[in-house]
Parts: sequence; C-alpha cells; structure tokens
Amino acid sequence: MPLANATTEVPARKTISEVVGMLVDNNCEAVTIQRDGNGEPVGIGFVLGTPAGSREFVLPARADNVRRTLVKQNYRAGLTTHEHATNVAWRIVRDWLRAQLALVQSGQVEFGEVMLPYLLLNDGKGGTHTLWDSFRSDRALPEARSS
Repeated sequence: MPLANATTEVPARKTISEVVGMLVDNNCEAVTIQRDGNGEPVGIGFVLGTPAGSREFVLPARADNVRRTLVKQNYRAGLTTHEHATNVAWRIVRDWLRAQLALVQSGQVEFGEVMLPYLLLNDGKGGTHTLWDSFRSDRALPEARSS
C-alpha cells in the first residue's frame, strides 16, 4: 500500500500551523514545537487538562522513518529527500490528529484517552520519556493481562 501523503506539496511549516490550530481549538493549554539539535521540527508538545490535572504530551513526527519508507517503496528521487519526508511526516501527523479529534468530538473517547501513549513521564534522572517508551522498554509498569 502506498504511503499516505507521499506526494504532498504542502510544506511542513504550513501543516505544523494547522496542527497547532487543531490543538488550540480543542482546548490545549499550551502548544510547543519540539526541535532536534539542527532546529528541525520533530514533534509537537501540548498541555491538556485531564481528570488527573494538566498533563504534557508529545506527538512525534519522525521524518527519518518516513524517508526510509519512501525509499523502500521506490518513490522517485525528488520524493525521498529529507525535506520532503518532513513534509510527509507532518501531513500524516495532521491526518492522524484529525481522525482522533473526530472520535473525541463524537463522544466515543476522551482526548487524553487517545493521547495516552504520548503522555510525558519523568524518568527520575531529570529527563522525560513517553508512556509508550516505558511500555516498550518495560520500565516499571505493572504486568499486563495476557490472553
């Protein structure tokens, strides 16, 4: 199956602006752009009111992974650059967020519920990681029920 948004012409900057707008429109208390050491946008952080109080979440946009997928799927050279992969990654994030917000707006789930894997946790050493990172690495999580 071809990668969603693989041929987008929408710059990441425009898409990031759309994502920020969606988060603000859905009552996020704060929104930040996460950047790597080169200043490239690699995620979006936001603070959301939850039943447990305000909590911070980070939703990643992993352009390097997208680029590898574009190469693997044999897209032409112009569609396998880092810049283009960044554009595609952010379009995918936007589409995913829009779908999640439709579930929220229709009352099927709560916003914090769909964002739970992206909840930021303190690692006890001055750093942070997401709940998904903890689950993936089995960091101090209770044993899950298995079938």
